[in-house]
Amino acid sequence: MPATLADINEALQKAGLTPRGAFHPKPEDGVPDFASCRPVMTLVLAGNAGPTMWAAFSAAASIGLELESRHTGYGGFQQFLETR
Repeated sequence: MPATLADINEALQKAGLTPRGAFHPKPEDGVPDFASCRPVMTLVLAGNAGPTMWAAFSAAASIGLELESRHTGYGGFQQFLETR
């Protein structure tokens, strides 16, 4: 089942982020397919919109977790979406 915007919003909020916009990419946009070779139908842009990001960042840093954005920019969210 595809993830809904509500599902994505909930996952983003848990990471201290908020949706900042979304679009339906065209092939010329160069958005890579999911690892399962399914095309991305909608891309949601996420960002910081207040102090909640710092709480999530501090919690992750305090237990020594590396932020996935350093590696892929979307690793955890891609895994989340591919389970839908």
